Amino acid sequence: MDGHSSLPRGLFLSSAPETSSRILGTVVVLALCLLGARTAADAWSAAGGDPTPCSRDTDCRERTRAVKAAPAELLQRDTVCRDAGYLCADPAEPDSFRVLRWPDPDRILTVVVPTPDEERGTAARLQRAAVRGVLRWDGTPMRIRVVEGRVAPADADVTLRWAARLDDGRLGSTRYEWRRSGETTRFRVLDLALVTRDPFDARRILTDDQVELAAAHEMGHALGLGHSDAPEDVMYPENTAVRLTARDYATVAALYRLPDGALVR
Repeated sequence: MDGHSSLPRGLFLSSAPETSSRILGTVVVLALCLLGARTAADAWSAAGGDPTPCSRDTDCRERTRAVKAAPAELLQRDTVCRDAGYLCADPAEPDSFRVLRWPDPDRILTVVVPTPDEERGTAARLQRAAVRGVLRWDGTPMRIRVVEGRVAPADADVTLRWAARLDDGRLGSTRYEWRRSGETTRFRVLDLALVTRDPFDARRILTDDQVELAAAHEMGHALGLGHSDAPEDVMYPENTAVRLTARDYATVAALYRLPDGALVR
């Protein structure tokens, strides 16, 4: 194995417990903490690098594991970032990043969205909201096939996991792994989780809008995207968007135009 990176991400409520009820409406404000850089370019240099700790902010508690990668195509940042949406705007990657994505953009991605362990009507409502969020990315560039059921098929690429709560008040989290062996690369989503209840008040079920937005955001990470620098985009760290913008689509298209594993600096 020439290269490996295991990357966790998390989605947080932006408000403190005493003000959490303010975000339980049609317009939601979510804050995200990037638990480890999306790319390991921070750790990987042209000459390789050592494992590096999460360094985005003091709240990061996990490490991004990176080992020396085989020589990769080196792309000029100024050229790549032109007309690439927010691909180069992630604050976790101010100087350089490695292109980490699914290697085959023409494949059909199978995503399993089960029903959560809530009352029947509530469970069905939240499941539908999550499906809508996931399908926001359908055809950009991969087609997405959603399977609604508790048993994941053998060919499932992503299986959504529901939780009553996640660590540190997260609304959702995504963790993926990118590997390269010789000329072959592999991208695998290890976990994509969403909560059903307000992290600060377990009596409150999340709204459809909150679940849909969280699912869209986490699915964006599952495709390899980092964060946007514009509030209207789905991938903005404090996201008030309710749909993908033209810039979201432009960014994921730019990501999949680049050679998988390329180093941009």
